[in-house]
Parts: sequence; C-alpha cells; structure tokens
Amino acid sequence: MFPLILTFFLCAAPSLQPAGRVVATITTLEGTVHMPGVQVDLRVAGQTVVIAQTLTDAAGQVEFPDVPAGRYIITANRPGFLPKDSAAFDVKAGEVARVLLDIRLTFTPPPVEVTATAAAATDSIQPVSISDMVSGSVLDLAPLPGDDFRSLLPLLPGVVRGPDGRLRVKGGNPTQGAVQMSSAGLNDPSTGDFNVEVPGQSIESVEVLPNPFAAEYGRFSTSITQIRTKRGTDEWQIKPGNFIPRITKSFEIRAFEPALSIRGPLKAERLFIAQDIQYRYVTTSVNTPTDQPDMRMRSFDSFTRLDAILSTRHLIAATVVAFPRDVDRLTMNTFRPAETTQGFTQG
Repeated sequence: MFPLILTFFLCAAPSLQPAGRVVATITTLEGTVHMPGVQVDLRVAGQTVVIAQTLTDAAGQVEFPDVPAGRYIITANRPGFLPKDSAAFDVKAGEVARVLLDIRLTFTPPPVEVTATAAAATDSIQPVSISDMVSGSVLDLAPLPGDDFRSLLPLLPGVVRGPDGRLRVKGGNPTQGAVQMSSAGLNDPSTGDFNVEVPGQSIESVEVLPNPFAAEYGRFSTSITQIRTKRGTDEWQIKPGNFIPRITKSFEIRAFEPALSIRGPLKAERLFIAQDIQYRYVTTSVNTPTDQPDMRMRSFDSFTRLDAILSTRHLIAATVVAFPRDVDRLTMNTFRPAETTQGFTQG
C-alpha cells in the first residue's frame, strides 16, 4: 500500500492597482488650431522613461487608458514644431485627467529643387508673401525707446518711423495697414492708426504679414500686424519689473514705468488667467526758443486674458485691455508755446 501525499498550491491573484485616464489636447497658435499627427509621450514626473506613446487624432487629441494613479508629464513632438513638456499633473483612480498643451512653430528649411526651364510668354509671376516676426522677449534685452509693440516693429525689415513718429510698413501710409489681436481688428475708425496699448510683458510676439492674399484678413492694402499675447500658466507666477526710473542729468525723473505680471490657474487644468498692469509717467522734451516745460504723459495700462477649457474639443478665450491716459501740452512744438497747447484725456 503506497502512502497518499496531497500537495496544495495556493495561487494568489495579483492585486490590481487603481487606475485613471489621461486625455490630452494638442494645439498651436494660442489654441486656435488642433494639431493631428503629433507624437505624445507619457512618463512619470521626474523620470525619463516613456511608459506610453501615441499620435494625436484629427481633432488633436490622445487618450491613455488604465494609467496608474500618480504624477505624470506628457511631451508633444512633431517635425516643424518645438518639443514641449506639460506641467506635472495628477492622475487619480477612476477619474479623467485632462491636459491642454500648446506647441509653437519653428522654421524647418524644406528641400528645394531648382530646375532650369524657360518661362512661357503667358506665364504670370506672382510674388510670394513672407511674414516677419519678432519675439516680445526682445523688450527685456534690447535698449528700445518704449516697451510696447510699436517699439518692436522698427526691428522688422520694411518698417520705418516717419518724421511725425508714425509707423510706415512696406512703404505704405500709416492708415493703409491693419492691426489684429486675437482675430480682432484694432484700428481707429476715424484716423486709421493702431488703436491699442498693450503692456510689454503681455506680448508673446509681433508679426507683420506684407500683402497677404487670404481674404480672412481684409481691411488693409499694405500689411497686417498681428499681436500674439501670453496666456495663463499651469503654475502661479508673479513677476514685477521696471521699478527703476530714468533720470536726467539734472536729476529729474524722465520716465517711470513700473509693471506687474500675475499668471496662473484659477481652476487646475480648466481656467487660466493672465493679468498685467503698468503705470506710465513719461516726459518728452521739446526744442523751443524759450525755456518751456516738457510734454507729460500719465497712464495706467491693464491687460487681462482668461482661457477656459470647456471640453476636450471646445476652448474659449477672452481678453480685456484698458489704457486710460492723460497728456499735458500735447501739441507743443518749437513755434507753439505751452500756453497755446491743448491737453488730451482718454478714458
């Protein structure tokens, strides 16, 4: 009789770690264009190992299902665009983490093939319109007179400032161009001049489109000036600046233009705010036969931008700009003394 030995094997089922989902939307041009075909990498915050990778669909969206709870970062990458990392975000069990990431264009020279062919007599040669762009960060580096977008424009080719101080783009008169900010036309209806004052710290970039052929712009004959402004950030940022006044040789204040920038999320991953304020006190000397006082300008400029993510497919942005000002002796010149000049008040 053989002994019977029974052996029991106990197999413990693996414990399932609670997971959530990550839904990311990749855009460009300040959220106005949803980008398909962008490679999106998901990795744990503070680590370099990619744990998931996919491409955005036609609506610029990707989804990572069954992501363990934790803190993560996504990276968007596509040829022709600058790679960009998102701010770190949390994934909670049973919840959906929504991430919005805006990527910026970069210049990639395309391959060019030159073929020597004789043009027919009936061929039409159409000039190609090329835009010129300058970043708003130049205001922090270059010694420019002033700190608004008008100070950046003379840095672009084809933009000059006339004897009257007005800007002329591509040889046209000041009233023949148009200025846009967030698709809104900002020309003065009576004079045709640019009718907006934006604090320098609010400007992302300024771009000049000479003779664009797209009908979407309209109301121009020489150029379009596009102002792109900065949006709120995923983390709170407070940045003061320009607290040192400009002093003349006689120790008088020539200009004092302090500024303050506040950016951050009012609601995480949903509602963002960008608030910039700037006080300006600027005096301008006028060459006169007698000792006349300086022209004086006082203003308080305010820029407010709200960006809201309503859903994975719907974004909304609102901008409020206020620039009241008071100018003393506005029309004073060499042959017009201060007693005969007018003041200017703008509300």
